[in-house]
Amino acid sequence: MEIQHQGFSVFLEDEWWVAAGMISFAVRSSAYKTDCSQAFEISIADVAPLSELRRSIGVFRTNEDEGICARERVLRILKGFLVGEAVPPVVIKNADPSSEYLYELVDGAHRLHLSIAAGFSRIPAVRQEWQ
Repeated sequence: MEIQHQGFSVFLEDEWWVAAGMISFAVRSSAYKTDCSQAFEISIADVAPLSELRRSIGVFRTNEDEGICARERVLRILKGFLVGEAVPPVVIKNADPSSEYLYELVDGAHRLHLSIAAGFSRIPAVRQEWQ
């Protein structure tokens, strides 16, 4: 599956989408559910694309520091979308004033791109504590 964001493509294994039960998923809200009281919804269109470096290393990759493989992370997020369980918000910071976007993503590339794939137009976010 190809996921487009701000003119760039990332690829998600079709098998992961199927394994999560997302084949017949239909959005019922503008954003996924979160239980973070500091979260607020932002438009996905206001989020800048990932940096070239971040895109080059891949979005859906295993993070050895977290000890969980990419497939497991993706399935956990997608299943949260599917059954309406709370999923953590993404972390953002204000974009540079010269940017055409309002926000830059600090953490949450999986959640952002999976939200796009699922059909959400908005995403729960929290601001980075420091800039």
